[in-house]
Amino acid sequence: MFRFNQILLACATLILLGFVTLPSAKADTVVLPTFVDRTTFNAAAPTNATVDFQSSTPTGTYSNSISVTGLNFAFTGTGEPTCGGCGVAIVSGANPGFGMSPDNNALFVNASGADFNLNTLLITPSSAMRAIGFDFKGSNGTQVPGASTASYRITVTLVNGDTHTVEVSNPSFTNFSFIGFSSPDMDIASVAIATLSGGQPLVDNVSFSAAAEPVPEPATMVLLGTGLAGVASFVRNGGELTIHNIHRRRDGGHRADTEESCD
Repeated sequence: MFRFNQILLACATLILLGFVTLPSAKADTVVLPTFVDRTTFNAAAPTNATVDFQSSTPTGTYSNSISVTGLNFAFTGTGEPTCGGCGVAIVSGANPGFGMSPDNNALFVNASGADFNLNTLLITPSSAMRAIGFDFKGSNGTQVPGASTASYRITVTLVNGDTHTVEVSNPSFTNFSFIGFSSPDMDIASVAIATLSGGQPLVDNVSFSAAAEPVPEPATMVLLGTGLAGVASFVRNGGELTIHNIHRRRDGGHRADTEESCD
């Protein structure tokens, strides 16, 4: 009985230590490769598509969401009545108030002052995505170059719920800056943007890519090749499957092969 109690106590101690030292099943945050230069981003995470909004007609009409070429851009601000038309819209640089080239289109988020420090734009893919990068700038025409900046908090959420958050800024009202992310091991579920200063964001040239197709393991290729060879042999035999049965003779243990056919 005493020995049994010792064993029971030892087991309980091991279980307790296991609970104490067991790491968390999911980290609160994850660090993703982050790029501030499009050339470096393209080299590290080749993209499959780019949304430049040039094929979309600027309407100036704000809506809750806009879907373009595999991406959805949704307004997630408060939408309070004082906003006077909160939402997302594709706008044209022909309007000098946006500080863009007259022939350029971009996505704009219209939100109220109450939405500062809150996520107002959510970008989600329609299928698996492992990398995303885009140009951004502020929309505040009173921004003074060198004296004030448009700054944003960008949160990338993976499909398992882990997040990667960075703060970025653009000191120019008339030029775009770039930010990009890649997630080599897990799909990206969404990208959220919150305005910290300098007006709600203008977003353009959104590049993204899907997960790479898995490469078959060598063992899988060997099995596939063996199966194909068997099919080829079956065809060469005119569709006749042969079975070699090996019988041992009782006299002297010699072996004789006989062939049977299965039609």
